[in-house]
Amino acid sequence: MSYNLTELKEAETFYDLTIYANTASEQILGGVFMFAIFFVFILLFKRFGLDKAIAGSSFICLILSLYLSFAKLLSFYMIIVFLVILAFTGLYLYVNKTP
Repeated sequence: MSYNLTELKEAETFYDLTIYANTASEQILGGVFMFAIFFVFILLFKRFGLDKAIAGSSFICLILSLYLSFAKLLSFYMIIVFLVILAFTGLYLYVNKTP
């Protein structure tokens, strides 16, 4: 892993610093950030049931990862990850149909 300290020195805004940190950590920073948000939303939505909490959390994280991916702060794979989680949870909710 190589570090470009010139880019760090020229970072003037929080966005530039985030881009540098995400590049230096090889996209790990953005992935850990998204999974932290995912688990926080699961804990917030847990009162609706774990299956609905996972579905709601993955939907919110999918929308957020779309936005962050277009801003070049997150890799495209995170969109796929949250889309797969949402699809399997949605299928589970459709099959069980719990009121």
